[in-house]
Amino acid sequence: MQHSTGPTNPPAQGTLSEDARRKAKAERRQRIRGEQLRLLFRSPLPPLANTINAAILGAVLWSDFPHSQLIVWVALMTAITAVRIGLWDRYKRLRPPPEQASKWVHLYVVCTGVTGALWGLAAWEVLVVDSILHHTFLAFVIGGMGAGAVAASSVYLPALYAYLLPSSGLLAVSLLIHGEPVYLAMAAMVALFIVLLSIIGWFFNRSLLGTFKLQIDNTDLIDRLSAARDYAESVVATMHHPTAILDSGLKVVSANPAFHDLFPKTLRTTGQQPLFDLAGDTWDLLELRGRLEQVLYEGKPLEGVEVTPDLQGRGPCTFLIDARSVRQSEVGARQILLTFTNITELRLAKRALKEAHGTLELRVQERTAELRTANEALIQEIAERVRAEDALRESERQRRLVTDNLPVLIAHVDKDHRYLFANKTHEKWFARPVSDIQGKHASEVLEESVYRQIRPKLEKALAGERQNFEVVTEHPDDDPRHFSLNFVPHVEDEGAVRGIFALVRNTTKRKRAEQALRDSRDQIRAITDNLPVLIAYIDSDIRYRFVNQTCVEWYGRPAEKIIGKTIKDIHGSPYEEARPDIEAVLSGKAMNLEKTIAYPDGVERNVRMLYLPHRGPNSQILGFFALVEDISDYKRTEEQLRQAQKMEAVGHLTGGLAHDFNNLLGIILGNLQLLEDSLRVDDPRRDLLRPALRAVTRGGDLTHRLLAFSRRQPLKPEVTDLNARVSDMRDLLLRTLGETVNIETALGSDLWNSTIDRTQMESALLNLAVNAKHAMPEGGTLTIETANVRLDRWSARRYQVSPGSYVVASVTDTGCGMPPEVVAQALQPFFTTRDVGQGSGLGLSMAYGFVKQSGGGIAIESEVGRGTTVRLCLPKAKAEQARAAVTESVPGVPKGSGETILVVEDTPTFWRSPRRCCPAWVTGS
Repeated sequence: MQHSTGPTNPPAQGTLSEDARRKAKAERRQRIRGEQLRLLFRSPLPPLANTINAAILGAVLWSDFPHSQLIVWVALMTAITAVRIGLWDRYKRLRPPPEQASKWVHLYVVCTGVTGALWGLAAWEVLVVDSILHHTFLAFVIGGMGAGAVAASSVYLPALYAYLLPSSGLLAVSLLIHGEPVYLAMAAMVALFIVLLSIIGWFFNRSLLGTFKLQIDNTDLIDRLSAARDYAESVVATMHHPTAILDSGLKVVSANPAFHDLFPKTLRTTGQQPLFDLAGDTWDLLELRGRLEQVLYEGKPLEGVEVTPDLQGRGPCTFLIDARSVRQSEVGARQILLTFTNITELRLAKRALKEAHGTLELRVQERTAELRTANEALIQEIAERVRAEDALRESERQRRLVTDNLPVLIAHVDKDHRYLFANKTHEKWFARPVSDIQGKHASEVLEESVYRQIRPKLEKALAGERQNFEVVTEHPDDDPRHFSLNFVPHVEDEGAVRGIFALVRNTTKRKRAEQALRDSRDQIRAITDNLPVLIAYIDSDIRYRFVNQTCVEWYGRPAEKIIGKTIKDIHGSPYEEARPDIEAVLSGKAMNLEKTIAYPDGVERNVRMLYLPHRGPNSQILGFFALVEDISDYKRTEEQLRQAQKMEAVGHLTGGLAHDFNNLLGIILGNLQLLEDSLRVDDPRRDLLRPALRAVTRGGDLTHRLLAFSRRQPLKPEVTDLNARVSDMRDLLLRTLGETVNIETALGSDLWNSTIDRTQMESALLNLAVNAKHAMPEGGTLTIETANVRLDRWSARRYQVSPGSYVVASVTDTGCGMPPEVVAQALQPFFTTRDVGQGSGLGLSMAYGFVKQSGGGIAIESEVGRGTTVRLCLPKAKAEQARAAVTESVPGVPKGSGETILVVEDTPTFWRSPRRCCPAWVTGS
């Protein structure tokens, strides 16, 4: 007890007016809003994460979108982040009171709403491309940001919805607009993800609000209890008579200053001591000890018992002792409130009166007056003691108020399973007053099935073992209910168990929330397991803590054999190459890399890796998230595009050269023919002209091949049955390839017709057959196949054509095959692996030019030692009727009859050749 100058009254507990209640509710809301504001502005990391992700996304997509759009979008995201960080800095400096919390929360909601709208704008307008992979990546980024928003903003639901709905909602709508099944599925998954995040955010919000309210209630109750305790202590401290509190062992546990003055050797210096040790053995009376124990255990008060202890430094002193039993609480141990009244002087006065035989009557009267005064003081102190007892009762009422307002069952049950105490919550749970529960047997209060479940635990607790367990009860009209029970034995000082304290919590909502969280995790796991991206989480010890199904497939082992293993355990020696990148991300730096890695499943992949550090509450690095995308197909498509562009450029070049060369050959051929016509038949100079004419003819053939590669030669497309053309060419191929090559055909049934130039098709097949013969110098098998195919957008990339219906003619040999670097150059003009003089290198180039000019594509598959397959993909005919045959007039010298011939040519030399020929075409010349 602490000394006080006087008691102070505790706060009045009267009924509050309506205005006071409204004011209290408003103040409570402000305090809750202040707690929400504190959590919303606890860290600047959420806005920084938005800008970092936006910058990373812009860098990743830099080559796929207009730079101006990306720059503007990232700039806007950076601007709103700067505003949010500025707002956070201003909040940290000002620390606004709860009265201003609503204004700050509204500013936070506006900023998060703008951030969410910018992400939604990215999905709707800025980062739009017709690619499911791109949309999946964007959905993953925005979904991850949404999950982060749940952690950062679920304390205030409008802030969460202001971010989540614009960002993910616009993404779902943009996916829905595409209309294709895969996009519709993605839109449904995004919508489901929005719903799941909203539910999780709602549960988090409810939990946090409940925590805030409980903290505020506990703070208020503790303040009121502290005030009541201070009031009671101040009352006792102001009493002039020595007063002390004794425990069940008659040890002094608390005393007022007057008691410490009377007994200097007390707990102030020596700790708790038995009462009778304070004055030696001079007052260790068996009768007094017995009566004090009656006060303790039977509650019978002790009044006016006279004792005479021998006090150190004062000698024997006579006191009147008053004692009564008190408790700290209804379930607490009994204690004794002991008061001493010093009547030593009164006893001395009486003794003097007897010795004086009446001569001291006046002095007796004086002493009697003093005694009367002392009695009056005693009466006053008793009144003060009554007030102290009232304060103690008020303190007990406050304790009861605390237990009655806790949302849990608190009970004290004796050894016979009867309720000694039950808090107010019992009335809500059992629909009966507490007075009807106290004194009842547990089986009379609880349902039979519940009592049967808890009885073994109750017996163990009464045997001295603390019990913590859960009980599930079934209800026909409701889901099962879950309860958490704690039984704590009530052990006396002697070690005997008097009963138990029971604490029961209804954990049904928590269990349902945990189940919902597990369901949400399962759904998120299903989403991540179905994404074609390796997703893993690695802790700071470089051990795997999470892997998705793609990771399991790439690593070729089940998840349980990956979780807990280090990266070095999984990858082996290649880990050392990746070690600097891993150390960088564990230092807090996000990494975006592209590499070619051989994975444990035996597949070498071109991958794009994104490493994102995971920071804890104090910004410490807990680990990192790894997102690895297989971009092998993308790289192959990119290489095919470069090859196509290269072939297109070579085609333009060779076409131009062939055109100019053809003009030169035309001049030479025209003049040689004129020269030949001017010579007599027996002129020996004709023998000199014939080799020149043959050379010009060979040059013309070379020109036609170059024009075929560049797709500039005129074609005569006709509706053609490829099966018939292949069958007709069989004899020609047998004569061309010889007996060492076995020719097999596998012609597709119901083969579609194709609109192509028949002559060019036969030439292409013949060139491929000749190439195959050179690849099989020792002989082999040549197989020609035909088939109908329908190419989707993915398989069409192989032939570099549009999706649709095609007829494919495949030529396969069993020759030596070609390495990849040769296959990459096989379609280039003049490229050949043969010796000089054994080929021009234009066979495949002509086939490539003919097929591309016909609207198709070509693909080469080859493996060294296993042969080569060349597939010609030709478009299906749009009409099944034969085209009208294009007839050509028989070459000859035309005869004119007065017509005018117009010659148009930009080359003067070539223009003069037909001019010289004109006189021969005029009638009679």
